[in-house]
This record gives sequence, structure tokens and C-alpha cells, in this order.
Amino acid sequence: MRPCLVTAAFLSVASALVHATTPLSTSPVAVNATAVAPPPSLDPQCYLMPILVLHPSPPLPTLDCVQPPLPSEDCIKATVSATLRVLQHPTDEWTCLHDPTTSTTANMSLRVRYRGDSSLRFTKHQYLLMFDVPTPLLVMPADTNWALHGPFIDGSMMRNHLAHWLYRGTGRYSPRSQHVALYIADPNGVPIYHGYYLLLETISYGPNRVGLALNVAADSDHSGGWAWQYNPLKYGTYSPNVVLDMYHGKFGMGARPLLMYPPGPTLSQRMRDEFVNVSTGFLPQYYRYLWHNMTSPLALKQHIDVGSFVDYFLHTEWSLNQDAYAKSAYFFKDRQRPIEAGPVWDLNLAYGLGSHAHADTWLYLAHPAWRRLVCNFEFANLAIARWKALRQSVWSDMAVVTFVQASASPLQRNLAKCNDWMSRQDSCASVSRSNQGTYVDQVSFLQAILLERANWMDIRMEQLYQKLDGAICGTVGDLPAFNCAEDGNDSGCLTSPAAYYSNVRFPPIRPPDDGTKKTDMQQLEQASAYDSPSIDPCWLAMGQSVTAGVWVLPERTQRDVCVQQPCDIV
Repeated sequence: MRPCLVTAAFLSVASALVHATTPLSTSPVAVNATAVAPPPSLDPQCYLMPILVLHPSPPLPTLDCVQPPLPSEDCIKATVSATLRVLQHPTDEWTCLHDPTTSTTANMSLRVRYRGDSSLRFTKHQYLLMFDVPTPLLVMPADTNWALHGPFIDGSMMRNHLAHWLYRGTGRYSPRSQHVALYIADPNGVPIYHGYYLLLETISYGPNRVGLALNVAADSDHSGGWAWQYNPLKYGTYSPNVVLDMYHGKFGMGARPLLMYPPGPTLSQRMRDEFVNVSTGFLPQYYRYLWHNMTSPLALKQHIDVGSFVDYFLHTEWSLNQDAYAKSAYFFKDRQRPIEAGPVWDLNLAYGLGSHAHADTWLYLAHPAWRRLVCNFEFANLAIARWKALRQSVWSDMAVVTFVQASASPLQRNLAKCNDWMSRQDSCASVSRSNQGTYVDQVSFLQAILLERANWMDIRMEQLYQKLDGAICGTVGDLPAFNCAEDGNDSGCLTSPAAYYSNVRFPPIRPPDDGTKKTDMQQLEQASAYDSPSIDPCWLAMGQSVTAGVWVLPERTQRDVCVQQPCDIV
């Protein structure tokens, strides 16, 4: 067994971005009956959106919490019990915190904790809401986990809201969202305003979200559902113990995926072995196809749902999301189906805020697997045709501007009550002081970057057709000469592109699985230990601490037994 090494990349910690804000705004429990209430348009505790009132008990941890002995979860992510009330006026556009006619849900019991990594050090936290049973919130269907995303760097407060709306426009699932005003009760029960948040579905795999087939140890078919993402390993997460060979190093980013579905403790050893098997596992086989079989382009769809990768590619390039190809990158595979890309997630630094704010290039060029896909004629044809079709409908300039303006309107009307729109006073945004200008300026910048990048792609989309070589596709394996057609020597798309993309049919989108047990699913007659749920230490991350380093279990180069102890830190 080779030594287990944790590189310096695992030890790096995002620098804290803490910005001074005005004091927290506390809210009275009752209003003087003799006082004349101001109209809602002037009352800072009235909102053009629902109000969420969260009562954690005990209080959520603070940055100076006491860290348990390692390995363990970061103490600031400790889960606490809570109740939640949702306020929404039944008829009026304004919902007021202190209005007795406001419709309110009963106190819903749940658990809550902070979420995020670098954002843990922001003064505006992100929250994960966890219900024991599927629970609907506002107009969104029932599920157990929900995110409260607090826009902080994003002064428009709309980037995630916009990104998910755009992705749903392709006909695929992306988390639904709604802006809310968030109050959190202090230890005395007084609601304290925390700013505007986006109530957001988390990525999960039940019938109301991605919708994957059940995948349980007792079944004989473990081809799906599976789901994974790429992100730094965290304490208690499950990570397939993939073979880190040259194929995975080249096209799998050299990283261990994080298992999202099924839950890690429900896996049998047979399921784990089938996932990582280099001869039959769907990920190892996909990477080997990209290396060896680029001159057999029609075989690509045996490994991936090409349409889903095209939609993910177009959305990522338009959004300028610097993380989407390598971090916060989600994938899944339903039963008896190829791998699909998505849904999209974590767009805080998209649309002009990240390191690629005004990129005059394609982002995919830095990622070998995606470069390989563009060199496949079916992918290239579908990408060009799909972009042109979407730009004439749900992704048109008019559709996008209309959505941005409609989403900004209630926020802008609320912010009109604020002398200091970035502050944490009631009705104000509670965003970073790094934002510049007015709220209208922030929305205008978002809208401008959207149209600028879309226009850039409009001009260059047909240039995805290329004469291929190692500099474009990567230097491993044999390559076709062009990515025009099945015949790799066909160069006609370089001079007559429309003749190639105009006749392609976009693949049908997979309908979500309802998650019920299929009556025709064959079960194992007798479950041996090999086919029973178990824990494999090779798949279980031992932990990470924001302040004290990272521990992960050994990576493997062959079938061997992991040592159940933290790795040496080097």
C-alpha cells in the first residue's frame, strides 16, 4: 500500500471575508395598541415577500465555540433544535412581522445548522434546515432538507435565483427558490432581523427533486441511482475509493468524488466494488473511453447523457461560474441509464463576480474531460443547435431581462426604506461593504454581464467546430481530424456550419423516477455479508477542521485494505 498523503491543498483554508455592519436590528414582540402604525410601504418590518422566523434552542454556535477533539466536525457546524414560523399575508402584497392578520404556519419543529465553508466567516451566515419528515415550504413541494442562502458578496441578491431559473428553462431539474426576509430569535425570544435570504431546495434525489431510482443492497441491479459531487472531503462524508490511475488523473480531475446518493451507510460491499471496478464501473469506463475511443464518437452516449452535459456546459459558460467544472460539480446516474451532469449549484461567484468576471475565452479549456467532449461531433453539433434554440426562447435577451427586472422589483421597493441599503437594519440588504454603488447599480451590472457574455457566445458558438489536434483535445489516444460528423475526416462544418447543426435532434430529457420500489426488480435470494449494508473505512472521510487541518483515508492504487487511522499530514 502506498503512503497516505494529504497535500497542502487540503490544508488551505479560505480567507475570512468579514465586513463591518451596523448593529443588529431587534424587533419588538408587541406593538403599542394606541400607536398609529405606519403604512406597510414605510414600515421597515413589512416586506414584499414571506417572512421566516427561526427560533433555535439552544442558540446556534459562535466563532469562538470549543472544538471537540479531532477528527470531528467543525464546532461551528453543530446542529441545534429549532422551530420555524412562515408568515405571509393571505391577500395583501405586504407581509408585516407584527400584523395579527398575517397568515402564519404553526411552529414547525426541525433542526438547523450553519452551512458553507469560506462563508462561515461572513457576518451573514448560510443555514441548513432539516426536517424529520418531508415538509413543503411556501409553494415548493415537500422534502426534508432546505437551504437558507444569504447573499453577501452578491449585492444583487439574485445570482443563485437567476441561475436555477435559467437551468430549469432547459427542462431539467434545478432547485426552486424564493426570496424571504429572515428573523432569528435571540435567547430571550426577540426576533432579530438577519437580511434577505433565498429559501432554496438543496440538491437531493427524491421524487420532488432530481428523482432517482431506489438503490438498495438487497437488489440485484445496482446500476442506479447513484449521485456524487466534487468538493473537498468533509468529516463523516462518504467518498468512493476510486483507483487513482492515469485515466482518473487525466479526466477525473485526480479527485475523489463525494457520494451524494445512496446514503453511505446503506451500501453493501458489492455496491462499492461495482462502483470502483476499473473493468465494469461506469466512471472508470467513461474515462477510458475518453482516452482510447475518440475515433468511435457514437459510443459516447453509452457512457453519458450527452444532452445533459450539453445543457450543463452551456449554462456554465454563460454564467462564468469558476467552480462549476471542478468544484460544486454534481453528477448522477439513474438505473440502466448513462451518467448525467447537474444540477447546477453554488453560483455566488458567477455572472461577473469571480476570477473570470469578463473572460474573453471558454472556461472549459482548462478541463481535459470537457475539452474531449467538445471534440466529439455529437456534442459539438448539439451544443451549437441547443444554444441557438434556447437563445430564441427561454434564454433570449428579452426573457432574461424580464426575469431579472421582475425579481429585483420587490427587493428594490423594500430597500427604498433604507438610508443605508447595505446595512442590517430591518428591510435593508445585509450585504458586504465590498459592493459598490446603489442596489440599482448592482442589478444593472448583473444584467449587463448576462447580455455581454451571451453576445460573446452568440458570435463564437459555431467556432466550436474545429480542426482537431492534441493542443485542442489533449495529446492522449487517437483523434478524429474534425468534429463535424461521424466521419472524422469530414471538414464541411468549417465552411457550412448550419448544414451540420440544423438537422440534429436534441435527446429527450429523462423523467424523474418516483422513488417507489419497482415490482419487477429482482432481489437477492439470500443476503450474505457481502450483500448487506456495511461500512468500509476506505470510503469514510475521517474529518476536516477549518482551523486544524484535514484527515482523509488512504487513496488506493489497487485493491487493498485501508488503515483505520488519520493520514499523515505533509
